[in-house]
Amino acid sequence: MTPVLDRQDERDASPGGQWDPARLLARMLHTDPWLLLSLPLTGDHPWVHRAAQVATDLSALGEWLVRLPYGRPDSRDPGAVFDAWCGTGATKHALLAGVAVELGAPVQLMLGAFVMTKRTHPEVGYILDGADLPGLPEAHCFLRVGDRRLDLSGLGERRLELYGERPLAINEINDFKQDWQRARIAEWQQQGFAPGWTVDELWDLRERCAAALG
Repeated sequence: MTPVLDRQDERDASPGGQWDPARLLARMLHTDPWLLLSLPLTGDHPWVHRAAQVATDLSALGEWLVRLPYGRPDSRDPGAVFDAWCGTGATKHALLAGVAVELGAPVQLMLGAFVMTKRTHPEVGYILDGADLPGLPEAHCFLRVGDRRLDLSGLGERRLELYGERPLAINEINDFKQDWQRARIAEWQQQGFAPGWTVDELWDLRERCAAALG
């Protein structure tokens, strides 16, 4: 699974049609790919120091994060990804954003929502079918530089229709993100998309979906 940008960035695919994370990340930073590749993970910054143990530069760190399996580290700190060798969409994006900021790269962590359905996530189709629901709002983190979007999760390949996008501080990926997502589920319920369901029940259903994805 490789980073995904908007369709306008198809030109960043290699001649063989495979996405090249290094070239994509370089274009995200509006710089020459070789210049970005020459930006080493060096310095006294804490996350840069940890990142240098698994990668040599920012692009290589992005590739490393892409390849890590989905999973929730024991700690809620994004840096725990280095110890657990797994991460969620939020922790992976927050970690790359944190390292990029330490290196002086203009990367903004973002939060948005989309409706998780059988099309976006076939793995949860049986849960949604059993609940007789067409979908469920889900929060999604990604990175933005200017007006361009970088998604390490690969979900961009499924053409997510994000809404409610807003900047997210790295220290907001836990409690704030959860409260924000719960508010999106409450809106969904109030708009009549889940008749007969309470917000608590929908949240529990969302947790079942998250477990199925893990």
